[in-house]
Amino acid sequence: MKRLYVDDERECPKDWDLARGYGEAIKKLSETNYEIVSLDHDLGEWNYQTERTGLTILNWLEERHYKGEHIPMILIHTQNAAVRRKMELAANRLNREL
Repeated sequence: MKRLYVDDERECPKDWDLARGYGEAIKKLSETNYEIVSLDHDLGEWNYQTERTGLTILNWLEERHYKGEHIPMILIHTQNAAVRRKMELAANRLNREL
């Protein structure tokens, strides 16, 4: 089972692939049909005054899904309480449609 863990700081669980930031995560998700992705929110990555976060990755996955492309089941492991619920609601909606 192919699983991707996206986090800029935490240790990666055993038998998971690791992406430390937005760009690395998008590249891996584009190249590999993962069955599960687990997202942190705060990835410490900025691009031209725009923060690239786990929520940004979640939005990218949503776009792919609605284009009929494969997306993995989505888990959320962020500790950022301000966005955790928003990410969980979006992930749960997408997971129900898989």
